[in-house]
Amino acid sequence: MEATTDLNSSTDSSGSASVASDVSIESAEATVCTVTLEKTSAGLGFSLEGGKGSLHGDKPLTVK
Repeated sequence: MEATTDLNSSTDSSGSASVASDVSIESAEATVCTVTLEKTSAGLGFSLEGGKGSLHGDKPLTVK
């Protein structure tokens, strides 16, 4: 039981600070995901709106 208590107390004091900083670093990084969709006569089953070159300017791509 003492080992568990020591582990938790050391995690609370220094481990949580490093975990919090790791999370903020990861969330600051952008991830690019390229998806290619082929529309057939059956359609896609959903609508995409926005994106680069949109009629309303460059807006985020949304799925409806």
